[in-house]
Amino acid sequence: MLTRLTEQEYEQYAPWAYDLAMTAEHSSYPTYRDGIKTREDFMQRAQRAFTDETEEVLLYLHEGKVRGWIQWYTIPEECYAGTVSFLVEDHAQEAVAEFAAHVAQRMPGATLDIGMSADNRQAACALEDCGFTLLEASVNHTMFLSGHTLPAVPEAVTLVTTADEAEFRNLHDDPTMYWNADRILADAGHWRSYLYWHAGRAVGVLCCMLDDGWPEIFGIEFENDAFRPEAYCALMAACLRDAQADGCPHMTYFEEEEQALPLLAELGFTQVGRYLAYRKELKEE
Repeated sequence: MLTRLTEQEYEQYAPWAYDLAMTAEHSSYPTYRDGIKTREDFMQRAQRAFTDETEEVLLYLHEGKVRGWIQWYTIPEECYAGTVSFLVEDHAQEAVAEFAAHVAQRMPGATLDIGMSADNRQAACALEDCGFTLLEASVNHTMFLSGHTLPAVPEAVTLVTTADEAEFRNLHDDPTMYWNADRILADAGHWRSYLYWHAGRAVGVLCCMLDDGWPEIFGIEFENDAFRPEAYCALMAACLRDAQADGCPHMTYFEEEEQALPLLAELGFTQVGRYLAYRKELKEE
């Protein structure tokens, strides 16, 4: 059974939900186990559900006892929904099924995304059993930039300018992703993108979203999808140096490419955990 959290219940259940978020086998994404986000951040994010009509926190009850906390949001104009937290102590399969049915009733035909920690096997298995598709499996990394010595940036790396749009589009060319080339270029003030040049052409690109002093690398791509270690390290060094110069305290990156993991460790990143992204296209039950 799902019930909407009331302001009176908030004080009782929010601390309990945070404890679940900080426990590997119950955690979801966005994670609060990264050494960056705090307990106060969790509490403030939860309270947004009382003032934002596109969000709500649901309590999951089993046999009359609260067993889970689910905070989710909608983007109505895009028929999209996603979770802020999906924290279930047990009976995860029933919680997933009821939540998916709840969203489908509210937003028939919506796309629903849920981020999960790979350590949370009960929830990951429940999502798969309920027909969710695994879109991404990556390793979440954090670097704390203050006082960190970073490698020099080679001349082969340049920032993307309007003159480089064709090269940028050639490398960042997946039309199915939300942050495609058109959206990034149209919102250039919130992005910093870099090209790696070889023999007169761009063969690698890194896109970094700038978000209120909390930059996040969106992705690194290469010509013909051929991984280039030297280009990877050079692009990453350029991005990290600029973030450090801006006074940003940390950098977050989710890496899917296994051969890149040793390079990230050499640069000074630490692994937070493995991230799983699940999606389901909903129909009203």
